[in-house]
Amino acid sequence: MVTHTWLAYRVPGAEVNAWVDQARDRFTADGWQLGRTVYSQSDQAIAKYPEQTIFWAAKGDLVVRIMGDPTEKYGSSGIPNVIIGVHQQAPPMVTVAAGAGLLFGIAVGWAFAGWALRAFQRHTTAGRVAMLVAGAPVLCIGALAGVAALVLAYYYATALGWSHQDSRFPYLVLTYDRAVAVAGGISLFLSATLAAVAPRVRAAAAESSDGVAV
Repeated sequence: MVTHTWLAYRVPGAEVNAWVDQARDRFTADGWQLGRTVYSQSDQAIAKYPEQTIFWAAKGDLVVRIMGDPTEKYGSSGIPNVIIGVHQQAPPMVTVAAGAGLLFGIAVGWAFAGWALRAFQRHTTAGRVAMLVAGAPVLCIGALAGVAALVLAYYYATALGWSHQDSRFPYLVLTYDRAVAVAGGISLFLSATLAAVAPRVRAAAAESSDGVAV
């Protein structure tokens, strides 16, 4: 059973669009459901479409997405410019689950941030520095992953029409480089551990030392 896999090819830039069209013809002949082909528009603003020719095809529980870059932007490096992604088709509830997960994540993240901030304020100077160093990677990784997921979801939704697969982008972004995801998890664990060992401040000690005696 296919969960997710990638195939990559190197095709001369001038032949990419024809290569993608031939692949589309083969899927059509085999009875696949096809989305429209969006051709590379490298002469237009990047905000409209990135520089790929792309289409998707679905049959049964499989989805295939074919992307080709005809610009030769990375031609000299030998990087593959045609990517074929194959994965299982996501069920309709994926979008609902993604929305619920987003709301739950916001609530949990807000509560965790408040707890961590209070712990940060109780820490010594050394403890605060340690929390900043430990937590910086997960903050950066989380911000970049969130932006990447939103950009990809917006592109595919506007270029190809929204599908349930687009709700999986946060997962795909986080698992694209598992080493980065693991580093973010370690960073989160370390910062939470440092927050948990922050000194507890007694009520009497919290009072100002220069209060007026009565």
